[in-house]
Amino acid sequence: INDFKGSGMGITGSQFTALFTTTLIPSISGNYKFKMNSADDNAWTWFDFDQDGIFEMNGDLGSEKVGQANQEFGPQEFISPDIYLTAGQEYNLGLISANYGGGGTFRPWIQIPGGSMEVMNPSSVSQQGLFNAPVLSNDQPQSTQISLEASLSSLTPDTTYFYRVRATNSLGTDWADTSSSFFTFSPPTDLNSTAPLIISENQPIGSVIGEFNSTDLNANATLTYELLDGFALIDTNTGSGGSITSSTSHASYPAYKAFDNDLTVSGRWLAEQSQLPNIFVRYDFESPVKIDSYNITSQHLSADNRSPKTWQLLGSNDDLNWSIVGSESNQTNWNAWEKRSYHVSNSGNFRYYKLVFSEATGSDQYLGIAEIEFFHVPQISSVFALESNGTLKTATVFDFESKITNY
Repeated sequence: INDFKGSGMGITGSQFTALFTTTLIPSISGNYKFKMNSADDNAWTWFDFDQDGIFEMNGDLGSEKVGQANQEFGPQEFISPDIYLTAGQEYNLGLISANYGGGGTFRPWIQIPGGSMEVMNPSSVSQQGLFNAPVLSNDQPQSTQISLEASLSSLTPDTTYFYRVRATNSLGTDWADTSSSFFTFSPPTDLNSTAPLIISENQPIGSVIGEFNSTDLNANATLTYELLDGFALIDTNTGSGGSITSSTSHASYPAYKAFDNDLTVSGRWLAEQSQLPNIFVRYDFESPVKIDSYNITSQHLSADNRSPKTWQLLGSNDDLNWSIVGSESNQTNWNAWEKRSYHVSNSGNFRYYKLVFSEATGSDQYLGIAEIEFFHVPQISSVFALESNGTLKTATVFDFESKITNY
């Protein structure tokens, strides 16, 4: 019990309950076991299975009390069932010791995959890096850290600014011991291409497409260039393959007009609002494709009442079992012919995609959409190579008779 009293946690007598927490970060995936004994008077092991930061009797995955041991009244020892942990994931572990008087002890154990049960000991070779309990300079948990952020505007480029932090509470004011500084660099300017970006087909890999350059006004930085990514339009014109089905629509404005690349009055889809909340358009690509983003363009007439407000993008490979690829809500205040872009949250390879609209922006006979465009992220490095000096070259032989969206 003297260890408890000397720990600095505020225990001065022999009647107390102490909670010890740590973040468990396994180095290998597999089944782990926990054990508790020498519990005088009472000891518990808790595990945050649903990883919400709270130890609960009724968590999302059930009780998070792994076990309890009581040296006097039993059970004097418990061993947990296998608990599967994933390498690199963070798990909160809690150990509680309660003492009613006299001496006070508890002994927690752990068994890692392929090992034997051993007393928890962060200095043990087999347990190094497993337990993590970072604290602040005042020995308080990191969760008590106050985030300090400041936004500055209208700063002058190429200027050094100095700052110093001041903190104030009910006890008074204190300044940081030192000041710090930052410099506002001017961004590169005049980014341009010195040649048209003309891509000819059937050219050797490594053909120069163009040159990029930029001017650093301060001449104090080395400019480099790198490829990031891009979105390629997926060809959904049914003349090149694929098929479309939908809920009930206007006879003169069927669903395929949302995929005809025609942003005119005659090229829009008008679905019957009477079909809400299940207005849908389904596209069959005939083979799996991956959609990473999509555009929806409103039509011109009564856009404030006819535009989509809430919907889901679903994907399937059997036209029976559907997965949510993305969803949007509260999409209001559409203007005529307004295009909006959306990134999906759960992309995958699906043959069938279906947009299901559950709400319109207002009350009208129709829900109207001028155009729907699907995009995927190509392997950009397999298409282009950009040297650090700004020279853009081909990394493949382009063949425009094949699907251009492969690029």
